[in-house]
Amino acid sequence: MHDEPWAHLHDPDEERLAKLNVELNNPDHDYYHYETIELKTVGIDIGSSTSHLMFSNITLQRIQEMHSSRYVVVDRQTLYKSDILLTPYTSDNLINTEELESFVSSAYREAEVTPSDIDSGAIILTGEAIKRRNAHSIADLFADSAGKFV
Repeated sequence: MHDEPWAHLHDPDEERLAKLNVELNNPDHDYYHYETIELKTVGIDIGSSTSHLMFSNITLQRIQEMHSSRYVVVDRQTLYKSDILLTPYTSDNLINTEELESFVSSAYREAEVTPSDIDSGAIILTGEAIKRRNAHSIADLFADSAGKFV
């Protein structure tokens, strides 16, 4: 490094990229808005035992090396974490859609978020929850009513 007794050169591209990264992290710089995407997201986790929901703001930036079109997450801010709900089941051992829908709606209200505010999201069903006959319809229900989901 710099404390060695011999002279050395820096890669000029490395210095240029470092300067560009500083510019890209500055919202006042023109490139920031072309190379940065800010999204409001929701994650809904419906598990065998518990379910919960979280809203976040994520910031994505385009990778600058080699003119890539790939974006990476450079920042995430948690906006809201729901309480943990014991995953509700009906007497015939299906996931209780009405209770889950009420839970999700309540979380949106508490977080002061509407489905139209959501840019992207994910619903994850895990464990025994995914094995229920109505698991697919539950995922579809929340995807249809809660924003743009992957």
